[in-house]
Amino acid sequence: MTETTEPKTDRKLMDRFNTPVFDSLPVMHRAFVLAYCQCFDAATAHDTAGYKNKIPEKRKEMIYKLTHNPKILKAMDEYMGKQIEQIDSSKAALCVRLLNQSLASPFDVYNWVKVYENGKGDIVNKPSLMPKDFADVEPRFHCALVFIQRGRDGSYGWDTMGQHRATTMLSKLMMWDQEEKDNDTPIVFNFGEIQNGTYIKPADTVIELGSVQDTSDEIDKLTQH
Repeated sequence: MTETTEPKTDRKLMDRFNTPVFDSLPVMHRAFVLAYCQCFDAATAHDTAGYKNKIPEKRKEMIYKLTHNPKILKAMDEYMGKQIEQIDSSKAALCVRLLNQSLASPFDVYNWVKVYENGKGDIVNKPSLMPKDFADVEPRFHCALVFIQRGRDGSYGWDTMGQHRATTMLSKLMMWDQEEKDNDTPIVFNFGEIQNGTYIKPADTVIELGSVQDTSDEIDKLTQH
């Protein structure tokens, strides 16, 4: 029994291109795929790709052929799939960056020193924050180095508003700020006119309401003690 193997040409294409089907198309077909994936309108993509069919019947026939070509359709799926992967990867990387910025504390990028040199070159003998060397900052908090602020007097501070903006952006991307609202109507127990009727105790009931209902006056109890 012989083992079936993938054709070498296909494997070479897979190794060379991220979109082998798309890259194997003729130039005009690639242009049509790119145009269609941007506008999702076959007629517009036909014209954008450079087809010059001015006779309506010929133009319509060409559009039909392009949109029903199995290889073109596969190339569209392939191209859009890669675009989505890139978007998802970029979004994931951005979320990780914003998350680390949101979690960072001043002491992840600063050292607490007793003596420091201000912007004028003067030595100031008071406790202050000094930025850590890049190598001393935990890698995941490198992105928080942008929150280091230096004042006019040469002292350093923490950009609280910058961190707040990062947290807000992360919330929007992750949709944490979207309240989950229950749009269903509330439960309403409707017993019709039963509340207007006279209560009749069932024959098998042995408990009188008076035996469990306290009819004493609470105010009277308080004033008597």
